Amino acid sequence: MAERLVKCKTLLANWEEERQIALVEGRFKVGTRLELLDRQASDSVRPARVIQQLGRRICVRVSSQDVDTKDLGDDSAQTKTGIWCDESWELIFPVGWGKQNGWKVVANTQYLQHCEQITSALAQGRKPEYMPFDAMPEIFAWYKNEEEGASTEKNLQQNKAEWEVGMKFECLDPLNETFLELKVATCIEILKDGYLKVGFDGPDMETEAIPFHCTSPYLFPIHYAKKYGIKLDGPLDDMRNFCWEKYIKQCQGSAAPDDLFDKVPSPNEMEEFKIGSKLEATDQCESNLICPATVRAVRGRLLQIHFDGWGNDYDQLFDYRSRDLFPLGWCEMYGYKLEIPQNDELLSARKKK
Repeated sequence: MAERLVKCKTLLANWEEERQIALVEGRFKVGTRLELLDRQASDSVRPARVIQQLGRRICVRVSSQDVDTKDLGDDSAQTKTGIWCDESWELIFPVGWGKQNGWKVVANTQYLQHCEQITSALAQGRKPEYMPFDAMPEIFAWYKNEEEGASTEKNLQQNKAEWEVGMKFECLDPLNETFLELKVATCIEILKDGYLKVGFDGPDMETEAIPFHCTSPYLFPIHYAKKYGIKLDGPLDDMRNFCWEKYIKQCQGSAAPDDLFDKVPSPNEMEEFKIGSKLEATDQCESNLICPATVRAVRGRLLQIHFDGWGNDYDQLFDYRSRDLFPLGWCEMYGYKLEIPQNDELLSARKKK
């Protein structure tokens, strides 16, 4: 298998050596404690632990050591089996993040007191006393520029200053049941460390708000969906005649400037993602699953990925730099299960979470 893949130029010739290096690399280690957004109540975070690690890919589970039993809930993925994700996932945060940003923290008294101490130290300009297994801000991708190896705090502050409460834009919802549409979104609040409180326009905008970092690839300028042929979901019952300019005027809001968002790469940069190219991709609705997949369309800086054996309705949108997309052979290299493409008889049985 390995020999065939190397000849197909899907893996480096020294992939065995790379495999050994990659297996031990990664910012997060087993036992690392962090904060995890509650998928069933996005106004809350809960302390969680890394229970497995494969390079950058980690499995995170709500920590029974830090959360009272009555608050564990019945989310089997977050509290029992754990959720697999890349270490740059939007929904994980440093210890103390929730308390510092006014987000509800569901945890026991001991953990809450620990977060109070961290928040107090930061407010006084002192270095917080983290526990050895705590995930600190320094190990998150938004804090440090990986390629340049330099702190991006100055850039984050510049971006933060340009964002304003009430600005409107389009957003890929990481808690949605489909990853094939963008949503009309609003910046509700400017948080600390470059984070934004983002609400999806509609009756539940405040209660279902999600924190995004200002550098998130899930954020897009207005008109992006229309320009690249993506469905836009929003506050109107019929979005077919939705007009951004009229809506912004009606809401007395403003459009977030284009330069706050990641740029669409040039056609030359996107050439490697040819239509029909094969790869392995995470199912973003059930992130423990990695499936054989095909590039079906290029929509600006988003790739429409088709899961082989599934209907087109199950396609998902990924940023072209997404760490949830893998070259052929990734699962074999890491010893991770690669799902078998489904047949027509099983399609109707699948239920999205």
